[in-house]
Formats: sequence, C-alpha cells, structure tokens
Amino acid sequence: MDLLDCIQSFVRVVETGSFSAVAREYNTTQPTISKRIAALEEYLDVQFLTRSTTKLQLTPEGECFFEHCQFLLDTAAEASVGRRQNSIGTLRINCSVAFGQYQVMPYLKGFLERYPNLKLNLSMSDHFVDLIEEGIDLAIRIGEVKDPNLI
Repeated sequence: MDLLDCIQSFVRVVETGSFSAVAREYNTTQPTISKRIAALEEYLDVQFLTRSTTKLQLTPEGECFFEHCQFLLDTAAEASVGRRQNSIGTLRINCSVAFGQYQVMPYLKGFLERYPNLKLNLSMSDHFVDLIEEGIDLAIRIGEVKDPNLI
C-alpha cells in the first residue's frame, strides 16, 4: 500500500464528494479508489467515511483526519518548492510545562516571524492528552511511547 496515494485519494474523495470523480482524475477505476480508502481505514483502524449509494459522510474522526491531511499535503507541497514561509493555518502543539518553558518558548518569536501566516496554539500540560480528541498536530513528550499507532 502506498500510504501517500491513499491519503491523497482520501482528500480528493472528500473534496469532490465522489469516488468516481477521483477515479477519472487519476485515470483509474472507482473500485481502485474505494480500495485505497478502505486500505487506509484498515491501516489506521478507523472509519473515515460513512458510505451510501447516494452520499458520502465524514465521521468525526474523518473530519479531523481530513483537516490534518489537507494541512500536511499543502505544507509538503509548499516546502517542496521552497515556499515554507507562506504556510498558513493553525499548528497545535502540546508539550510538558518544563519542556515548553525552556525548549519551545525561547524559539517562538523567531518561528512566528518566519511563518507570519501560521497561527500557533501551544498547550503545555504535564498530563498526556488524547491527540485526536484534542486536535493536536504535534505532541512532544519524553519517555516511552505507549501507543504503537503514534509516530
């Protein structure tokens, strides 16, 4: 499975509202696009779309994943052509209080000057947060990773 292909297909299906339209864009078949989305859902063990014969509906997890995928694909595309300074959106970061105070905050001013169109939401807490539920893009923690699905 090509994970990037699956993610790009998912994003386009959500944007167009149609598996068939995406299949035409990629010069492939509707079942191929459907299989990519199903493989992505199986790989991540979550359902992103509720499907019927006439309608596609994002699940709450699908909405969150879609927003993150859009941001990541846009950021990756901009970075590939050297346009990182034009990054837009909100980056949500969570870290421990001490790490945030000593290792993150000293760099915030320079970071925000470099990326003026990027909004930063930094939350610092000493308890672990549910990344998906809280909508966190990046969590910085010290210690052993307990959830093998986290990267």
